[in-house]
Amino acid sequence: MATRSEVLEACTDQPAEAVLALAQTCTADRPTEMQMAYQAVKHGNVALLRWLLHNATTPVSRGILLLEAASARSQPYMQAILDLGLDINLANDPTGLRPSTDRVSGVLHQVLRSPNCPADFFAWLLERGADPNAVETGAQRHILIYAMTHGDDDTAMPIVKLLIAYGADVNRAKALHYVASVNDIKKARFLVEEAGANVDKPGVPEKDFY
Repeated sequence: MATRSEVLEACTDQPAEAVLALAQTCTADRPTEMQMAYQAVKHGNVALLRWLLHNATTPVSRGILLLEAASARSQPYMQAILDLGLDINLANDPTGLRPSTDRVSGVLHQVLRSPNCPADFFAWLLERGADPNAVETGAQRHILIYAMTHGDDDTAMPIVKLLIAYGADVNRAKALHYVASVNDIKKARFLVEEAGANVDKPGVPEKDFY
């Protein structure tokens, strides 16, 4: 009989049929289908993920899996989940474990949590409807502020420009206030001269406020 750890290990690289057959022999503390799907996303087993998304008989939170796929910056895994009709902005996951009002965090915020997000992957998310004005749950931090802080200018500015091209509101984000708070003259000049930032917009130029 297989152990729980053996089933989860199989989820990392084995075909769906092999994983399911092994799981049937695990009678003590068998992993849930959600736990198996999470392992599949985390370790790149897209075939198992697709099988579970289409055939699971217990709740599988597609929203949480989408965030994990975003963390891995994996187009195939994200697309497998989006193909089932999930809103990329996580506004509503009808089969998930969280209430529809709980966005957890947007995919754009998620991909910027780790350094060096490729601009082409970020563009791929925006092309599929990711909200360029997304605000982080809890901290209420606009995605444009996240982008401004994402590494050096060579890394951050292509992402900042993508967000603005897709409709990010620089004034709503208080982006000019943020760059003023960190004395970033180059980004301030860009926001005013190229992105239309309002220099008279009320706000608090304090770094921790944003």
